Amino acid sequence: MKYSSQHPNELLNFDNAFGQGLKLFLFTLVTEVLCIMYVSTQEDVIEVIIKTTALASVCKVVDAYANAVPGNSKIKQKASPIPILHYKSQLRDDMSPRPSS
Repeated sequence: MKYSSQHPNELLNFDNAFGQGLKLFLFTLVTEVLCIMYVSTQEDVIEVIIKTTALASVCKVVDAYANAVPGNSKIKQKASPIPILHYKSQLRDDMSPRPSS
């Protein structure tokens, strides 16, 4: 999300890139909060440990989806590094590049 919001012109579809990051963040946040709320209702220490271990597997859903993508998919292909067009030290306060000398 950070990269997509700072470099919207370098992406083919800014909305999709930002949306995927936002969905991942929100899913993880909501899952963690719900797990904490559920585990805090348990009174026995063993139950807390068992429930925490079981709920930890729920957070691995994203990894399961990533592992399900075939190796020849466009998502998993090696890519060249994204070229850096403007370094932070070369930007003005208004975020426009300084003329090179």
